[in-house]
Amino acid sequence: MKIFQKILSMMLPIALIALFMGSWLTYYLSRQALNLMAERWLGTRLNEAVTMVTQHNEFLRLYGITNIKAGTNKAQYDAAREVTSIQIGDRGYIYLLDETGTVVSHPNPAEVGNNLCHYEWVKPMLQKANGSIRYEWLGDTHLGMFTFFKPWGWIIVATDPLDEIYGTMNNAKKYILALAVFGSLGISLLAIILVRRFVVPLQLLVRGAQRIGKGDLDVSIPIKSRDEIGQLSQAFNVMAYNLKKSLGALKQSELRLQRLNSRMISTQEDERKRLSVELHDEVGQSLAVLKLKVTFVEEGLEPWDIKTKKECEEMTAYIDQVIENVRRISKDIAPSSIEDLGLPASLMWLADTIKKFYIIEADIDLESMDNHLSLDSQILVYRIFQEAIANAVKHSSASKIIIKGQHRKNQLIFSIQDNGRGFDIEEITSDKSENTGLGLPTMQERARMLGADFAIKSDIDSGTLLQFSVPIVIQESNE
Repeated sequence: MKIFQKILSMMLPIALIALFMGSWLTYYLSRQALNLMAERWLGTRLNEAVTMVTQHNEFLRLYGITNIKAGTNKAQYDAAREVTSIQIGDRGYIYLLDETGTVVSHPNPAEVGNNLCHYEWVKPMLQKANGSIRYEWLGDTHLGMFTFFKPWGWIIVATDPLDEIYGTMNNAKKYILALAVFGSLGISLLAIILVRRFVVPLQLLVRGAQRIGKGDLDVSIPIKSRDEIGQLSQAFNVMAYNLKKSLGALKQSELRLQRLNSRMISTQEDERKRLSVELHDEVGQSLAVLKLKVTFVEEGLEPWDIKTKKECEEMTAYIDQVIENVRRISKDIAPSSIEDLGLPASLMWLADTIKKFYIIEADIDLESMDNHLSLDSQILVYRIFQEAIANAVKHSSASKIIIKGQHRKNQLIFSIQDNGRGFDIEEITSDKSENTGLGLPTMQERARMLGADFAIKSDIDSGTLLQFSVPIVIQESNE
C-alpha cells in the first residue's frame, strides 16, 4: 500500500467518524434539550391548570360552602371546563382522573367515565404523587406531566404527542443527515487534495531514490520549499552529488585494483613458469646426475657387498620417485601440457593426478575448445579448475567430482560439481568470517579476466557447484 493510500486510510475514517459523531451528538443533545423544554412547557401548562383548580377550591373555602355538595359540584364542573380548555400546541390537552383512574374530564367527551387503571402507565399516577410519563395512546406516543390535587382527589394530567414535540427535530434530522453526508464528501475531497499535496514531494523523493538504486546518479529533486520536505530534498540532492563523486572515485579505485590483480596474476604465472623451468632443468638434471652417480657406485661395488648394493638400489628408486614428484610439481606450477596437448587433455591429466593421491571418483565431459580460447585464457581456466578441485578434495571431503565443458551459443560453459559437505556461502564471503582465504576471490578474479560470469552454489551437506561461462573468441592463429 502506498503512503498516499495509508495517510488517506488513517485520516478519512477519523474525520468521517468525528463528523458523524458530531452530527449524532448535535442531534442527541438537541433532542435532550427539546425534551427538557417540552417537560417544562407541559409543567407550565400543568401549573396553570392546578392554579385554576386551586382558585375554585379557594372560592368554596372563602365562602364556607365546601360542605355544600351542589356548590362543590358546580365549582368542580367549572374548573374542569376551564382546565380542559387549556391549549397545548395543536394536539396537546389536559384531562382529569379521580383516585380510581376514572376519567373525570377530557376534551373528548367520549373518554369521560372510562376507567384507565388497567393501563401500566396509569399506575404511577394512582400513587398520588407528581411526575412525568411516556405512554402509548391511540397509536401515538405521548409525553405527560401529572400532579395530584388532594382536596378534590383529582389527578391532573398535561399531555402532548411526541410527534408534535419532536416534529421540528425530526424534520431537522434529515437536514443533519444530509449535512453529515455532504460534509463527509467535502472532508474527503479536502483530505485527498491535502494529502496529495503532501505526498507528491515524497513521490518525487521515492522516484529519485529508485533511480539512484538503479545506478542513475544524475538525479535532482526539484523541490524548493522551505519546509522539512524541501530541506530533505536539498539533503537528498547533496547526497546524490556526493555519492556520484564517491562512486566515481570508487570505480577508479576498483579499476586500479583490478589492473593490479591482473598484473599480479600475470606476474605470478610468469614466476610459475620460471620456477617450473628451474625445477625441470636444474633440479631435474641434478637428480638425474645424482641417480647416474649412484648407479656408477653400485656397479663398482664388490659382488659380496650385497648390503651396499641394496642401499644403492633403494636410493635409486627414491631418486626416481623424487624426479617424478619434481615433474609433477613442475607441471602443477606451469602446465606446459596446455600448449602441447590442449586444455581438455590438461584437465584430464589434472584429474588423473588427483586420483593418484586421493580416493575420489572423477567424471569428465569436455568438448574440444582449444580454437576458442587463447593460451592465456586456457591457463586461467585451468587455474580455476585446479583451485576448485583442490578445495573439493582437501576441504570438502568429496568422494566424487563432475567436470564439464560445453559449447552453448557464443559461450563456453564450464562447471565442476562435488558431493562434499559444502559450506555457507554468506558466511564464507562475509567480511567477519575467519575462514576466508584467497581461493574463492582468486577464482573470481581469474573469471573476471576471462570476461566470464562466475557463480557458485553451495549449502551445508549439499555439495558445491561452481559454474562460469566464457565468451567465445576464435583465435585465427590456431585455426
